[in-house]
Amino acid sequence: MQPFASRTVDGIRYRLVAPSDAAALEELALKEFCGRMPLYQQVGATSRSDVELSMDFLPKLALAGESLVAEDAGSGQLVGARLSAVERRDSWPPSKHPLMVDAELQARYPKESIVMRAADATLTAANYFGAYSDVSAAMVSRMLAVRESHGRRGIGRRLQEFALELAPSIGAQLVVGLTQSYYSQRIYEDLQFERVYAETIPDYVDPATGDKPFAGLAGTVHQEAVSLPSGSD
Repeated sequence: MQPFASRTVDGIRYRLVAPSDAAALEELALKEFCGRMPLYQQVGATSRSDVELSMDFLPKLALAGESLVAEDAGSGQLVGARLSAVERRDSWPPSKHPLMVDAELQARYPKESIVMRAADATLTAANYFGAYSDVSAAMVSRMLAVRESHGRRGIGRRLQEFALELAPSIGAQLVVGLTQSYYSQRIYEDLQFERVYAETIPDYVDPATGDKPFAGLAGTVHQEAVSLPSGSD
C-alpha cells in the first residue's frame, strides 16, 4: 500500500501531520475546536488551563502518522486538521482517557472531564467493532477543525476524503468520526458515512454527577458517531 501523498488543492496543501506542527495544532485546537464546539462552550472549557491534558497529548498524535493537516500553500499557516488515532479489535475496548479513571485529574480538570465522559459514552455505545465484524482496525477521529477565516472552502470535506485515502495505508479498514457540528455532520452524510449511534446531547446524564450538563443546548445540537469502510465510494 502506497503512503499518503500530499497534494495542493485551491491553494491549500494537505499532508500528514509532522512533529513541528505541535504548536500550530494547539493554537488551532484551542481557537477553532474548543473555542467553537457546543459542548466545550456549554461547560466553559475554552481556555488552555481547562483542557491542558488534551493539549499536552497533541504532540503524541503528531508523531503517530495517523492524522492530516491543511496549510495555506503560500503562507504556510495551518488552517485545518483531522487528528486521528488507530484503534484495534484485539485491544478493544481501548484504555480509558486519564480523565475517565483518575479522580485527581477529574478534580483538576472538571470541565474537560465532562466533555470526555460524554464523548466516551457515545463511542462506547457506537460499538463499531461489533457493527463491522470483519474490521480489525479503525481510524477514529479525535478532532476536525478548520479556521473560521477559511470556512466554506471545502477544507473540512477534503480532510475527510483524504482520511479515507490514508486509512488503508496505515492498516485501518474503517474510518470513524465523532461530531457535534452540523457542518461536520453534513460532510459525513455527503460522503455516505453510516450513523452508528446518536446521542441527544441535552438529555445526556453525566454518570459522575447525575446532572445534565448540556441541557442548555436543547433543540440545537446532538452528538453522533459515524463510520465508513475505507476504500468505499
